[in-house]
Amino acid sequence: MKTILFDLDGTLCNTLEDLAIATNTVLTHHGFSARPTENFKTYVGNGAKMQLKRAIGESIAEELFAQMLQEYLDYYGTHYLVKTAPYDGVKDVVELLYQKGVTMAVVTNKPEPMAKRIVAELFGERIPKVWGNNPDFPLKPDPTMTLHVMEQLEAIPEETLFVGDSGVDMQTAKNAGLTAIGVTWGFRDEKELAESGADYLISHPQELLDKI
Repeated sequence: MKTILFDLDGTLCNTLEDLAIATNTVLTHHGFSARPTENFKTYVGNGAKMQLKRAIGESIAEELFAQMLQEYLDYYGTHYLVKTAPYDGVKDVVELLYQKGVTMAVVTNKPEPMAKRIVAELFGERIPKVWGNNPDFPLKPDPTMTLHVMEQLEAIPEETLFVGDSGVDMQTAKNAGLTAIGVTWGFRDEKELAESGADYLISHPQELLDKI
């Protein structure tokens, strides 16, 4: 394989605690109860707006929600690498893939400016291209953004892997005609990955080297 597209949260990096802290800071400020960190494994994956809606868990006025979303983005924007770090073995595998000449990019539903900062700080030039939630494309599992990335990278579907930890990622891969690799160290379980179309499941980053 010559190209690998990675999801970010739950795939390359464990971002769960920072996402939970940022969300709970906003929730408690507005009188809502803090949610257990473990709950965020099912809150994340469909963008910041849906993450916050799931965490709130009830209907609120649109103006209040918009205010809370902005507060979340502002807080997370300065507290995004407090606890966040690559999963064990990920940086070593990224380095090996880079040395082998594999083109790597990130395709995430995370807000694009934040995704770019995280990837740049943790992986530098090894993963130079990052696409995230922006006004130009619908969120995953819609394949539009992924297909745009493929075009920009001049990647061939038959030579491209899509690596992620959720059903959204597996569906994205299938919708774009790519091989779907589900990682079991992330936020969702094997059942969700398999039912969403994973071609392969891997339990350690090193196993990715066997798929190229």
